[in-house]
Formats: sequence, C-alpha cells, structure tokens
Amino acid sequence: MSPDFEFFLHLRPMTLWSRTAAGLFGFCLPVGLAVFATWEFVARDAVRDLLAFAPQASSSPITLSWWGRAAVGVLIGAGTHLLWDGVTHGDYWGAHVWPGLRSKAVTVGAMLGGALAVLFVAVRASTGKVRRG
Repeated sequence: MSPDFEFFLHLRPMTLWSRTAAGLFGFCLPVGLAVFATWEFVARDAVRDLLAFAPQASSSPITLSWWGRAAVGVLIGAGTHLLWDGVTHGDYWGAHVWPGLRSKAVTVGAMLGGALAVLFVAVRASTGKVRRG
C-alpha cells in the first residue's frame, strides 16, 4: 500500500515519487517502515484485543535482523503493488502491452481475486495457521 500513501500528501490520486524505482527506496521504504512500526508498537495488541484473538506468546526481540526483514517485506510489497497496478489499471504499462486489460471485467476480476487472497490469509492468521518469525 505504500505507493498509494503519496495520495495523502497531495489530497488526491496524484503521485510524483512513489511509483518510480527511486521512490521505492526514497518514499515507499521509509513510509512503509513507519506504518509497520506504528502497527507493531502502537496498534497491534489493541486490535487483537478488539477482535478477540487468542493471546499471543511474547514476540521475538526487535533486532537489526527484524528491521531488515521488515524492510525487505516493505520493498516486496511495494514492488508487487506497482506490478499489480500496472496490470489492473487501464492507464498504466500493462494496458499498453495487453490492451484487453482495459476491460471492466478484468478489473473487477482482479479486485475480487485480490480480496479473496487477503481474506484467505486473514482467516489463516486468525486460526493460528500462519507461521511467524
């Protein structure tokens, strides 16, 4: 999601940096790590309590390796987000390569597929079947 966070700076869907190779490191990485740190240190326990998840064993200590894995995850997430946008948004590179991607059916299908993938991971996480660390 970090490539879209630039929209908040401009208060409209406009990007100048986040959708470039330099923006992956200069914008998406620091913003993504800041959001992730906010989740880990501020919001996670409260959200787990609100959703009535089972208590979680103490998490791994925060180390340089932990931050490194988080940074790799942010970069992979931002990169795949840009690839997905390129294929599912009619005015991006994917529609120029494959004009059939401009179809509304493809866009709706991609949205439903993404929503199902997120739902699948959320259900597995809530039942404790996702391996951590």
